Order: sequence, then C-alpha cells, then structure tokens
Amino acid sequence: MYILMILFLLLFIGGGLFFNSNAEYALMPEKNDVAKYEANQQIGTDIWGKWIGAETGKTFDDRPKTPVSAKHGAVVVDKRLLQLGREVFYKETFGNEVFLTDIMGIVNGPLTMMNIAKAVISLKGKGTTNLQVELAEDVTIGGRTYKKGEKLTQASMFLKDRICR
Repeated sequence: MYILMILFLLLFIGGGLFFNSNAEYALMPEKNDVAKYEANQQIGTDIWGKWIGAETGKTFDDRPKTPVSAKHGAVVVDKRLLQLGREVFYKETFGNEVFLTDIMGIVNGPLTMMNIAKAVISLKGKGTTNLQVELAEDVTIGGRTYKKGEKLTQASMFLKDRICR
C-alpha cells in the first residue's frame, strides 16, 4: 500500500514539474545566445527589395524618402515582425511531421524510430548524404514495392524514375 502511495506521489510531483517547466517541442534560444546579425536589428520599410531606414528616411543608396504604402508593396519591418520571423524560423516545421508520420509511417509503419536509430548508429559518427534504413514491413512507394528487411535509401525514395511513373 505504501509503495503505491509513494509511486502516486512521485508521479504527481513529476507531472507537476513537467507541466510547469515551459517544455516546448522546439527550442528558441535567447537573443543573446545567437550570433548578432545587423540585418536582424534593422527597423524601417522594405519596398520590393529596396530598404528605407526608419532613422534617415532614405534608402541605403541615399535616395530621398518617397511615399510608400502596402498597396504598392511596402512592408513595415518593426520589432513585432522581426519577432514573428524569429519564432517561425525556430518553431515552424513546415509539415515535416505530417510527411514523416502520415506518409512515411514513422510511428506505426514501415519506418520505425528503432530502425532509424540503428541506421544512424551504424554510421559510427560519420556523416552521410544517403541514410539507409531497414524497413519494418512491406511498403509500396511510387509504384515500387519494398520488402520487409530491405534497406530504403534516400536515393531510392527521390529518384524521379522510381516515384514519378
């Protein structure tokens, strides 16, 4: 009985710590932890690739300020837009999770995390441009059937004549 109470208490405390820890799926480093890049600090207006600085009202090529508006292609670059760009850069996945889970079946399909881990470990610290992952089950990709145990390579997945028939 005491063991169950201790386990429950540990789970309760662990859950409380987890939910109050600000855990995120993508790390967004503090501004001081990344290299400074002058363009990331600029405030002003961009109109079709021409920059008009907020301080001077002139473009970088020193032309006088001209009236600009959003309907003519002007984009106001302010702290809010810079912060939005920073968040998108660090946090947006651009649909990669859908590709890996729903299309490639990485959770419960032919590609498993264990087999991907085995493929990475087999590299022994070396890099590759063509990771070879053993399939956990048969799968048909682009009209070609791959058998369980066969190694699926990046090259075989992206060769045009294999996928686009």
